[in-house]
Amino acid sequence: LASVMRDAVLRETKCERVGIMLPASTLFPPVLFGVLWAKKVAIPLNFLLAGDELAVVVKDAGIDLIVTVGHFRESGAGLPARLLCLEDLPLKRRMVFSALRRVPRAPTVDPDATAVILYTSGTTAEPKGVELTYKNLHGNAADAIHSLRIDSEQTFLNVLPPFHVFGLTGTVLVPILLGAT
Repeated sequence: LASVMRDAVLRETKCERVGIMLPASTLFPPVLFGVLWAKKVAIPLNFLLAGDELAVVVKDAGIDLIVTVGHFRESGAGLPARLLCLEDLPLKRRMVFSALRRVPRAPTVDPDATAVILYTSGTTAEPKGVELTYKNLHGNAADAIHSLRIDSEQTFLNVLPPFHVFGLTGTVLVPILLGAT
């Protein structure tokens, strides 16, 4: 699915940054990695914000495309960006064809380049974008693995919101880095 998302993102936007408005689910990781594989900066969006608050984040982030699901179609309709709902893509067909063709190599990235921008909750002021590099993301996940003394035998349940650094690190990046279920 990540390679299919990569192709969709490359086709749908020329913008450097792509919004991701998805719940904690099995869809989030392949969309995240598809965006990164397309050499775009991923911006997980807090779908719990009010519409006007979310619009401020979308405008500040400078994105023109939000990858989402139909559940968020109504709340995303007023945002200053196009919505790409996963249900609207012929994913099954594309996934079959992508399995038959050679998958391109993952791109080489600068470890110090921005990979993800997470927005603060804005409890005391407007939300602010916090840039995380590839090195930051890897370091956060590796430190969590080391500190918690966990290994690939662990099984993870992703219930934390992936737009938060703890949810992104603990339930998306750590299991992937470990190769865990």
